[in-house]
Amino acid sequence: MFSETYTSSPKTVATSIHDLLRSLKNLLQTSSRLTLLLIFSLATQVNRAQGNITEKQLRWPISYVVDSWGIENGLPQSSVTSIVQTRDGYIWVGTTGGLARFDGISFTVFDTTNTLILYSNRIFKLYEDRAGSLWIGMERGGIICYADGKFQLPKGLEKLRDETITAIKEDSSGALWIGTENWLFRFKDGELENISQLTGLSSRAIYSIIEGSNQNSLWIGTASGLIYLENGYAKTFDLSNKSSPYLVNDLFLNENGLYVATKAGIFRFYDGKFILNKGLRNLEVRALYKENDKLLWAATKSGLFLINTETGEPVSYNLSRELPDRSFTTVIRDRENNLWIGMNTGGLARLKVASLIVYGAKQGLPASAQNVVPITQDWEGNIWMGLACGGLARLANEKFEIYTSKNGLPNTCVWSLFADEKEKSLWIGTWNGGLIRFKDGKFTIYNHQNSGLTGKVVLAIYRDRKGTLWVGTYDGGLNRFVNGRFIAYGKKDGLVSEDIRFITEDSSGALWIGTTGGVSKFENGQFINYTTENGLSSNHVRAIYEDSDGVIWIGTYGGGLNRLKNGLFTHYTKQAGLPDNTISRIIEDEEGNLWMSGNRGILRINRRELNDFAEGILNSVMPIYYDNSDGMQTSETNGGGQPAGWRTQDGRLWFPTLKGAVVIDPRKIKTNKLTPPVFIEEVIIDKKRIENPENIELTSGVFNLEIRYTALSFVAPEKTRFKYMLEGYDNGWVDANFRRTAFYTNLPPGNFRFHVIAANNDGVWNSKGATLQIRVLP
Repeated sequence: MFSETYTSSPKTVATSIHDLLRSLKNLLQTSSRLTLLLIFSLATQVNRAQGNITEKQLRWPISYVVDSWGIENGLPQSSVTSIVQTRDGYIWVGTTGGLARFDGISFTVFDTTNTLILYSNRIFKLYEDRAGSLWIGMERGGIICYADGKFQLPKGLEKLRDETITAIKEDSSGALWIGTENWLFRFKDGELENISQLTGLSSRAIYSIIEGSNQNSLWIGTASGLIYLENGYAKTFDLSNKSSPYLVNDLFLNENGLYVATKAGIFRFYDGKFILNKGLRNLEVRALYKENDKLLWAATKSGLFLINTETGEPVSYNLSRELPDRSFTTVIRDRENNLWIGMNTGGLARLKVASLIVYGAKQGLPASAQNVVPITQDWEGNIWMGLACGGLARLANEKFEIYTSKNGLPNTCVWSLFADEKEKSLWIGTWNGGLIRFKDGKFTIYNHQNSGLTGKVVLAIYRDRKGTLWVGTYDGGLNRFVNGRFIAYGKKDGLVSEDIRFITEDSSGALWIGTTGGVSKFENGQFINYTTENGLSSNHVRAIYEDSDGVIWIGTYGGGLNRLKNGLFTHYTKQAGLPDNTISRIIEDEEGNLWMSGNRGILRINRRELNDFAEGILNSVMPIYYDNSDGMQTSETNGGGQPAGWRTQDGRLWFPTLKGAVVIDPRKIKTNKLTPPVFIEEVIIDKKRIENPENIELTSGVFNLEIRYTALSFVAPEKTRFKYMLEGYDNGWVDANFRRTAFYTNLPPGNFRFHVIAANNDGVWNSKGATLQIRVLP
């Protein structure tokens, strides 16, 4: 993909530079985790798994979650110029309207109105040095740094107060190199040197600086080409064979050469020659970011590209539908492997690899029929979906086939499914159309008239281990299919309700029936009923599951989850830590996790944690849940028709939603093990604000105390959980859940210690947290 060779001279200088390039080794290799509001296929595919992105081609769509933030979300200005994640974990964003510090939830803005040391709101460059200081370059405002929680102007840099800062880089000796619109400076130990004047370089804007193979060599990108600086000797390179040189926006160096981002595309300098990347020709490339030893991100005026540095092949990421602007200015990756993009007029964006895949209209479901109710897999591995009243869908080899009345489906309102391996047929429960069997391409109807089925609405179908087919209806009770006829069971026979939503069998062969009036257990011809009167949290039952220990788990509509063990019920509701009190399906994976669907997404909780709660070891449970932030088109899953979820032969979990089917592979989900840094950002004492507090002293007349804290995890910051305790006052930990403020009123005199801890989206806790000493005077 590299073409159009530009030869540099003299040859001796080019050869020495080539030797420098060959001696370089890459210092960084990052993991990639990109992510699902958009799904698209690429000519060159990228690994979906949460490991390194590779250049290996895969025949699978890549799913991303794309989020963006603009002025309406607190960003000071929509033109983002620079992004840095500092070692404390914060994301800093430079804009042409001020500087912003981001914790994933809210922006703290610093500008000329609240930070006097900022001489300009037009922030052009951000850079963190090895000591952890954040350097801020401004338009006609010079350069300052942020260190130890304070903005500072180091001695010696006041001379640059009126300069426009366009590049910042620290070399291996600790010297800071600063590029401006006119000059190149070197700053170390309080001394500022104009290197442009010392080396005889003419005045020119400096836009990028990288270090060569040793501390005495630099590559410098300017408004009029490229400069190589070594031991005080400067060599200029004109990249153009036309009348005007190319402006160099950014530089990247590895064993395959020097990559030069310009307004005309990317050049690779190797073996004394500049070679233009044909795939990005005439495309303004504004920033480069290393993905790994072979792959390089390029933020351009027309989108985002991933470049193979061995072949030069670029892959385009079409984000135009998901982002307000496709003109990108910068790109970085954070420690949790999210990709952050700055846009010219669209603000800030984050990309992350989705935890799940969605099958919806883009994948072949009818746009008007994405409401999936039941979902199952047949003996051949095909996936079947009932599309409410939109027909029946079969997914085979990643292609959908839709059945409606046009191709023979007698009733298109499909509410339940059962793939019958014994008879090699698909049983279809409909709304007001009775039961249908699909076998050998032929549909056969079973109803009251021809087979005695007591109900037109079929919501549950199940075949037990003895080979008996059971059918549950909306208002006709339970039906057993024998010799082509149905035998009905209703309230008169002991069934708790005739509105049946779920049928399953336990390890002893007993049948469990979930209804809107409770649970019936059918064993030895007798019904044993469980309702709210004998311990069930809600009579509206949607799911029943028996685990390997013989414990029965019951999902309800409005009453959360129930555990039935030794005749005793344990309830798990929002009060116990669930995000929702609706459980429509329960599936166990290979690791002993229960996966449950509801109105707020899909939950995952280990059985051990649930049992510990039941035994009083834990005061609450902390489920991991998946929703829109993980790529679902809607967080609301469907229930009420069986099965409302399925574990396929390959171990993947399928759940129906109002907008397509969601697929999760538990084996490929990696835990976010990075503990979130915790900070106490602000204390408000009777409406008086104190930022970055260390110790506070209150008078006895203080009435209201607010403590605002945060934790830095950017995969799903809205799922970060908190606990806090005011030692000496609170009796134990206060579970704040997602709340980021603690409130106290009328504290008594004494010495207290406020302690806050946090867990990331996968429940990994930072138990050290942050603390604040508080003294209340008598």
